[in-house]
Amino acid sequence: MSATPATPVPSRWGAAGEALRVPAFRVLVLTQITMGLTQPLLFFTQGWYVNSAAPEGDEVVYLGLLGASRGVIFLLYVTVGGAIADRVPRLTVLRTSHLLSLALILGIDALLWIPSIGGGAGFALPMMILLFASFGLITAQDLPTRTSMARETLPEHVAGGGIALFQLAAAAMLIFSAPFAGWSIERLGIPMTYL
Repeated sequence: MSATPATPVPSRWGAAGEALRVPAFRVLVLTQITMGLTQPLLFFTQGWYVNSAAPEGDEVVYLGLLGASRGVIFLLYVTVGGAIADRVPRLTVLRTSHLLSLALILGIDALLWIPSIGGGAGFALPMMILLFASFGLITAQDLPTRTSMARETLPEHVAGGGIALFQLAAAAMLIFSAPFAGWSIERLGIPMTYL
């Protein structure tokens, strides 16, 4: 009786390179790159809006409220997001979360063009912080869904390197997104950059 030879486990970089040969994984890596460019852009623009609209001397408090609200919403929902990603077809979940994200972006951007809201007058600033925090829900649904999809597309022997590359793709885009966000806010303004 002959034993089936085990598939050799490549190095982390070798596994990442081999994972890129899987067409579905390449598409998912491109979505990671896109998300790695757009999510920090939204994050910086939201923070800049809050900093600009907050009352003089209270900027740090409002920035703290923005960060805390996003974090709390993310933490409260992330386990639910993972469960949904396991029970509902992942492509359906991803399409739904991205359509909801697009609707939120367009709605929030329309509000930012209104001078009183753009300036944070009255209840505009707290309302916008809550709307910005809603992206914690989308992120908490999106991350486990896309990571699960990436894992499903890869053979076992390259999964570790492939998932590492998958996460690196989004993180590396911060190098480009952060400076672009600053340039865009300065040149185009908050509403246009947000859009």
